[in-house]
Formats: sequence, structure tokens, C-alpha cells
Amino acid sequence: MATKLIWMRSVTILWFIVGSGLCELPVLHPIHVPKDVEINGTVQVFCNLKKGSLPVEFSWTKDGRHLLREPEIETSTLNERASLLVIKHVTTNDVGNYTCHVENLAGSAKTTASLVFRATMYRDVTILYICQKYNIGPRFPRKTEPNLKLRHWNRDFFLRALEVLCIADVVTSRQPMATERLSFARHLFFACSLFFRLLTVFSGEPPRIQPFTFPLEVELGAQTSVYCGLSKGTRPIDFTWKKNGRALKSVNGKIHILTPDGSTVLEIQRLDSSDIGNYTCIARNYFGEDVFTSSLLLEDSPKIQPFNFPSNLKLGTRVNMHCSLTRGSLPVDFTWKKNEEVLDVPKDMGHLFTHDTFSMLEISSLHASDIGNYSCIAKNYFGEDGYTAPLLVRAPPFWKEQPKDSEAVLGKTTSLHCGIGGYPKPVITWKKAYGTQSKDFLIIRSDYKKKTILDNGTLVISMVEGADEGVYTCGAENGVGEGIQATVRLSVHAPPIVTSIQMRSSAKRGETAVIECEISGEQPFLVSWAKDGTKLTMPSTRYESYEEASGKGVKATLLVSSVERGDQGNYVCNVKNDYGSGKDVTILAVQEPPESPLDVRVVSKNSRSARVTWGSPSSVSAPIKQFVMMYWKNSKVSGKLHEVMLSSTETSTLLRDLQPGSEYTVRLLAENEVGRGDPSDPVTFETKEEEPEAPPVDIEVEPVDSHTLQISWKPPPTDTWNGQLKGYHVGYKVEGLASQLSYETVIKTNLREEKTLLRNLLPSTRYSVSVNAFNNAGDGPPSEELVTSTLNGDPPQPPEVKVKNVSQTSVTVMWSPRIDTQGSVRQYVLEYEDSSQNKNELHAPGTIKEYCIEGLEPGQRYGVRVAAYNRFGRGDFSPSLVVITEGNARVPGYEPVILETPFYFRLYFVVPVVASVTVILCVIILAWACLKKTHYNEGRKAQLYVSYQQRLTYVPPSEVSRDSRAGDAAYDVPWDFSNGGGTMGKERTNYMKLKQGQIYV
Repeated sequence: MATKLIWMRSVTILWFIVGSGLCELPVLHPIHVPKDVEINGTVQVFCNLKKGSLPVEFSWTKDGRHLLREPEIETSTLNERASLLVIKHVTTNDVGNYTCHVENLAGSAKTTASLVFRATMYRDVTILYICQKYNIGPRFPRKTEPNLKLRHWNRDFFLRALEVLCIADVVTSRQPMATERLSFARHLFFACSLFFRLLTVFSGEPPRIQPFTFPLEVELGAQTSVYCGLSKGTRPIDFTWKKNGRALKSVNGKIHILTPDGSTVLEIQRLDSSDIGNYTCIARNYFGEDVFTSSLLLEDSPKIQPFNFPSNLKLGTRVNMHCSLTRGSLPVDFTWKKNEEVLDVPKDMGHLFTHDTFSMLEISSLHASDIGNYSCIAKNYFGEDGYTAPLLVRAPPFWKEQPKDSEAVLGKTTSLHCGIGGYPKPVITWKKAYGTQSKDFLIIRSDYKKKTILDNGTLVISMVEGADEGVYTCGAENGVGEGIQATVRLSVHAPPIVTSIQMRSSAKRGETAVIECEISGEQPFLVSWAKDGTKLTMPSTRYESYEEASGKGVKATLLVSSVERGDQGNYVCNVKNDYGSGKDVTILAVQEPPESPLDVRVVSKNSRSARVTWGSPSSVSAPIKQFVMMYWKNSKVSGKLHEVMLSSTETSTLLRDLQPGSEYTVRLLAENEVGRGDPSDPVTFETKEEEPEAPPVDIEVEPVDSHTLQISWKPPPTDTWNGQLKGYHVGYKVEGLASQLSYETVIKTNLREEKTLLRNLLPSTRYSVSVNAFNNAGDGPPSEELVTSTLNGDPPQPPEVKVKNVSQTSVTVMWSPRIDTQGSVRQYVLEYEDSSQNKNELHAPGTIKEYCIEGLEPGQRYGVRVAAYNRFGRGDFSPSLVVITEGNARVPGYEPVILETPFYFRLYFVVPVVASVTVILCVIILAWACLKKTHYNEGRKAQLYVSYQQRLTYVPPSEVSRDSRAGDAAYDVPWDFSNGGGTMGKERTNYMKLKQGQIYV
């Protein structure tokens, strides 16, 4: 076979080189494998060529492996177009996919089917169980071992068991076994085979036919074959074929019946419609028979033989018409139609008779209404065919459809029907009345534009006008009998015609929009409004509509109150009447202030100018008239608002005259005829810095001691900083020297007044002092130079302080001055401070050296210090001396229990209650008075308007005490104790005036 395939491939190559395209590719019918396969049964698979050029070569494979020489599998070629696969004694090893291959000079084809094993209980399962017991054939998994019971050991089981044991020789040849088991199986085979053959004489099986079918897609003129095989049965077996119950025999060139061993093949050549039918395969043996039937259907659509009605028919006669097939696959359905409508023949007028291959129409008594075109339609599974014949008989004109009065709509197309029958075909004439007499008619002729008369007599009027209204007459004659005519009336009605008064309407945001439309036509009208395809519901809080008569008909009005952006769109005025509908559209535009300009940015900036750019708003309902640029300086005090008007075409501007080193905010808005829109988001920027423009102010220079000067000043005006001040340069030099100033840098603080000390100066020397401010850009102008002299002496040093005595409520403090070479002490100041940082000061003359501080809290901590004055000023305080009074400190929140009067008799409760009651009474009286006044005014039916003028009360400004310049500045103070020392006396008669106009630190 391999040599033959090589030869066929060589011939195929030569064939394609010489005459490619003359050979047809093979096509196979699908193969089928029985579903109820049994153990040890027989399976036969038939492979048949559907079409393709001969010769062909068949081959078989199982799961992709060629089936060449198998002991239990046979393949055979039945004829040049069919092949047969037979599997004997089926076991579970035979389960798989079987493929039939066919090949010719043009190519190859294949078809596949699966063999699936399904064991039956008690019989096939028992066989497998015995095979497992003797290690023959396949084995069950442990979990699926059959649960056999003794009651199932019947005769059939016994015979099947013997059959399995008798084929042990075949099975063991497929699987390796131990030598002793193989010997046992062969001896057992010899012993049981004779017994089994004797049993089969008395216990044979009747035949069982394996189900089969004809190929589905079979064409006329082609060849087909069907295979009838057995799944089981005891030979010998006789096969016979029947078609539609009649015996079928071989016919040369047409029917061939082949009977290979245990099967039969029916082959039919040159198929035609006569081969359609039911084919039955009958298998018989000594023990019984089996029968299986399959139907053969051909792909042949029906074909009707042409027919005609008799020519000389007369009214009242009987008419028969036959519609028969010349070919076509059965079954076939017949349908009759008259003038393209399905024909329904009443029993009193005729009947229809239908057979498998023909249909007959019978009309009992011919009438003029029976004239028409009759169609016979035959239809089967593969297609349909039809034939039409006219039925003609001489008859005078008659009404198939009586004309009726009609109504037309202005501008539309209307039809006046005049359904007239008769043979010969009547000539139909239309007339229209134009006067009051019965003879005042004009013949209507087709002009193919305005009026047209169709072949069926219908008058079609296009674009109906008011002049088309009136009386029309339809008449017909055909020369047979008398003519007929009928008169009808055509009424013309007008549908609504809607015209918007304004195609485009606009309204400002917040106003009321008015949308109007004019309506003409026949009343009454049904008016509705829609916006952008959505119907508006009336009444509504924002929509109102009404209609009123006008010169042209009716005017419909829609009011939209408080319009906003969402109200703009297309408003449709929909109008209906009994004869049609109409509509028109008005576009409403809502004019509103423009949106904010886009992308406002500061693209460049200097110390006194900045350039701002922007984009126009995205949507604008009305043209922009101008842009408004607003900017202001950011400061603790609200800056002045500046507005710059810009044209609508500008997209950038330069802001001038800005303050250097200042922060500004810019906002931009657009303005149209409706108003100003929302401003843009604020944009903040900062100009570059410049040197300060002004020097510090309120500069004061005062001597502190013989080597130190104190300089104080205030910052220059804020609008002259030109940025953020970083600090100050304090310059000084000895007056009269030509040398430059020496400078000390002072970092700026947030105090209202800045101070610094110039140290290490010459005593009793005049110095020139000047101060200037600076920022990141540089130094500002210096102030005018001030000249001040250092002192020729120093204030006294701090005295030495000691505690002399401490009690629960008092502390006695004593001090002694240090050696003072500059002058005697003229005054002392004693300062003490409790734990809550409450300070108290006491002044004493220079002759006092101790003092008793009374009125203190027990167990509290106090700080005490003393400073001395001489003619050069006050010296430094001594170090703070900490003193704790005797006794226990009072626990915060602790109050001793004291029996007192109830709380509701105390002032803190009585006063608020009395005040609340008083207020309530006043409110009630005032309300009563107002109510009386209201009733009085209503009685007079007049309103009284009373204007009140607010009184302005002048309050003289309070006296402001003289600034003492700080706690330690020079001032007039009374002595707190007498010259005699000890505690403070009751008389205060001595005052000491210290150096006024100077500050000492």
C-alpha cells in the first residue's frame, strides 16, 4: 500500500503540471459510530464518497495511527466509492477516534467519529470482573469494583463468562502474563471452547442492525450509498431491501446491492426524484430478524408545469384548473393566489383539491368578479416555484370598489378610487363639476404633475389646493352591456401652518423671554411647546403659554421667566388640528455677563511695572465690550483699588506706577452690554525691590553714662521701604573730625521703636550720630546728624541688699550703697514681685537704708531688688533676692465653711433676676403699645411714616497723662516714707525732681 501511495503522489504531481484544474477534490459524507456499543460486540463503520474524481484510495487511522494489520480490526473497499471498517469482539482498548481518509489526484479529505464504550450492568460488567480476576484484559480501579450478588448468576451470565474465558487466548496475546498463568489460560481455552461451541448450537443470537442514515446533502444526478451492518447476531444471516414497503432488487446502471460478510450495501446511481422514499434493511437468521428504515431526500426544488384557463369562457359556467409538478422533492405545499392575494374559495362558489404532486382549483359558477390573475405556488424544503395564468371572460363593467366621498388635506396628495372590473378592460373617465347644472362637468386628463389617472382607475391629485374641492364623476365603458358611473365629493381641509415671529430671540439673564408664533389653518388648534426635543409641562413656575386671535389666525405666546443660561436652546411651537400638524422653531439666546477670562498670568515684572496676559472667555452670549483689570497692593491696611479699562481685543497689558518690593493682587473680568461677569481667580505677584526712599524718623540720642550713648528711632514710612527692611546702619563720629562715620548694624525687629547702645565712647565728648535703613536692594538715605555729648560721670552701682527679718505678712530689707566716686546717692527705689509677677515699687530718700514691706501673703515667694539714683541718673538694680514668708500658703480653691444667708438673697442672684423681670415687663408694655398703635393706624386707613434722626452726643476726649517714657525714666515721685526711716509715714510732703527730659537705663 505504501508503494501504491508513492505512485499516486508521483502521478498527482505530474497531473498538476500537465493539466491542473481538471480533477475534482474528493468530499466524504460524515461517518457514524453506534452509541450502544457492547463488550465483545461488533462495530461496523461505513465511509462513503460524496463527490470527487475517480479513482480514489481509502485508508483508516485510529487516534492518528494507521490501521494496517490488526487481528480484530478489518478494513475493506466495497466499491470504488465506499470503504468499510469492522471491529470484531469490541473491548475497552478499542475506544478512540477513527478517521476515514480518501485521496485522489486532486487532493485528499477525511472525516472522524468517536467510539465510546458503555458497559451494561450484570452482563458486561461481570465479564470485566472475570477478566480482572484472572488478570486478563483491562482492570477496574479498586473503588469501582462491581458488587456482584449470587442471585445474578443466571444462564446468560454463565454463557458470557464462558465466552470471555474462551477468548482468553486472544486477550493474553495482547498483554504480557506470567508463564503459569498463560499455560492455565490456554488449557482453560481448550476445555471451554468445545463446551461453548456446543452451547451456541442451542443458544444463538438474533441479528441486531446497526442504525444507519442516508447522507443529507444529496443532489440530483449524483450517486449515493448506504451501509446496513450488524452490531450482533449469529451467522448465517440473510439481508433484503425494501423501498416504501416494496421489495428492491439490483437494476443494471441504477441500483446495486452488495452483500459482504455480515452486512449489505445499497448503492443508487443517477439520483432523480423517483428515488425519494423510505428504504428498509431487513436482517434474518435462524433465531430471529431485525428491521431498520431510513429516508432518502434529494435537494430538488419543485417545478410547475405551465397551465392556462380555457379561452371561450362564459359567465355561469364551471371552470377547472390543474397545477401539477414536473419535478421536485416531496413533500410539497401548494398555495393559490388571485391578484397577488391568497385565494380563499367559499364552499358555495368552488373548492380546492390538493394531492402530493398536483393541486386543482374549481369554480362552480363563473362570475364577473372571478376575472383576474391566478397563481399556483409550490414549495418544499429546497425551494419553491410559481406560475400565473389570467382568467378572462367577456363581462360588462362592474364595481369592484364603489367610489366614496373623500377628504383631502391642503398641500398633501389624495386619491379618489374607482375600482371597476370587466372584460375587455373598461375605459374609465373622470369629470369635475364646475357649475350648478348637471351637465356642467369637465373631463379630467392626466398631466402627470398635478392629476394622474392610474390603470386601475384611481384619480391621484398631488399638492391639493383649495380649487380642487368639489364634485367628481367616475364612469366606465367596455362595449359589453351598459356603462356605469358614480358621483363623489372631495372636501379640502387646511392643516395648521406655523410661522415663528422671530427665528432668533434673545433675553438678558434674569428677565422674561417672550417667544411667539403665528398659526393659520382650520381651528380648533392644540398648541404645545417643546425645548430641545423635550415637551414643556404647563402650567409651570417658570413657563406660561397662552393663545390669542390675530389678523392671520391665532398667535401663540410662551413666556419664560427669570431666564438663565440653561434656558437657551431651540423652542418648538407644535400645533395640531384634525387634519394635520405643523411646527416651527425659535432659537432663544440668553444674554448674560461673560464668563471669567482664562489663564490670567503675570509673565514679567520689574520694580515698578508688571505685564499681565489672559485669554478670552470660552463661551460668550453677547460680544465683549471691554475688559476691566483690577489690582491692589496687599498690606495690613487695605490697599487702594485700581481699575484699568481695556479694549475687547487686548490680551495683555502693562501695569505701571507700582510700589517696589510690594505684593499685589490682580483680577480680570469681562464686560458686555448685559453687565460685568465674574472676575478671574486672583493672581498674586511681588515687584522687585529698590533701596528705601526715606530715612528713619523720630531719632533721639541720649547719654547713658560717660562711655555710652543710647540711640532710638522709628522706621521710615512703610510706603518708602521699597521692600522688606532688613535692618539699620547707625553711623557715628566725634563732632568736628574730618574722618568718616563708623557704622554699627542693627537687625530690624517688629517693635514700633528701635534702640541700640553705642559703647566704649570717650567721656564728656560730643558725637555726631546718623541712621539709615537698608533692604536687599541696598541702603536708603541717612538721617540728619544729631550731636550729643557723653556724660562726665556714671550712675551709682547696685547696692548690697540683705534680709533682716521675715514674718508671715512682712519682710524687712536693709541695703548699703557701694563706694560712689561720682557723687552721693540722692534716692533709692525698692521693687518687690510676688509669684504671680505682680510688681510694686517704693521710693525712698538717699538717707534711708532699710524698709519693712507689710501686707504680704503667708508662705508666698517674693523677689526683692534695690537700685540707687545720683545726679547722673539711676544705676542698675541689685540682683533679685528671693524671700519666702512664714506660714502655710493658702490652698487654691479651698474656702472655709461659713454659714451664710441663702444664695437667692445675695446680690449676685437678686440683681440679675430683678433686671430680667424688668426687661420682660418693658417688652410686654412696648408690644402692647405697638399693637394699639397698629390698630389705631388701620382705623385711620393711613400710614404714618416717622423718621428718626440719630442724635450725635459729643464726648470730650479724656485727658491723657503725661508720658513718663518708661518705668525708670526721670519723673516727679512722692516719697513713700519719711526721712526718719522705718515704715511709710502718713505725711507726704517731700518731693524730689529728677533729671527731666532724659532717659537712663
